[in-house]
Amino acid sequence: MNLLTYTLHLIGSGATAYVMGRNMRDRQTRPDLLAGLQLAESGSVPFLEALSQRRSRRAICG
Repeated sequence: MNLLTYTLHLIGSGATAYVMGRNMRDRQTRPDLLAGLQLAESGSVPFLEALSQRRSRRAICG
């Protein structure tokens, strides 16, 4: 990762953290933010279960 890429990554991460923190503190946007996070987490469960099953099948097959 070169210096420009690292700098852009750092700026983007900082901006994301600032916006999420601001939305968490705001009483009007907090419910939507939490609902979005919960939806994202629940959507990843089937994916993680499929990965776990694939890993266990691969371990059995060798």
